[in-house]
Amino acid sequence: LSEGYISLAHSGPYVLLATDYCPVGIDIEDTVKVRDFPALAKRLNFRLTDPMQSSFYKQFTRFEADYKLSEPNKTIYHAYYRMNDFLICLASVQPVSASFFYMSSRASFIPGGPAGLTKETDDDL
Repeated sequence: LSEGYISLAHSGPYVLLATDYCPVGIDIEDTVKVRDFPALAKRLNFRLTDPMQSSFYKQFTRFEADYKLSEPNKTIYHAYYRMNDFLICLASVQPVSASFFYMSSRASFIPGGPAGLTKETDDDL
């Protein structure tokens, strides 16, 4: 990009690159990783709403993507995607879609992410 914004994230074998002409943030987390959810939720001031911890991962990826976005006084839009055991959050000052990020797994770049990428809702936040 000659002008624009980028955000990087990685987890396990995946590296994500989000690009746009407005500020953008991205995060990815492995949702099967064993963690002390109650302690982390208390430390980060998250509320846990389900025993499977999907609410924790949505809050955590949102927190990380928002931090990378660095636009505290603007309305932020979020989109969540799942691929196998990984949860992805895209954050932008404009409505977001999966069409503007690249995912790398073992050095093969996939525009818009792989075919197994599914959109999720933020109902449990």
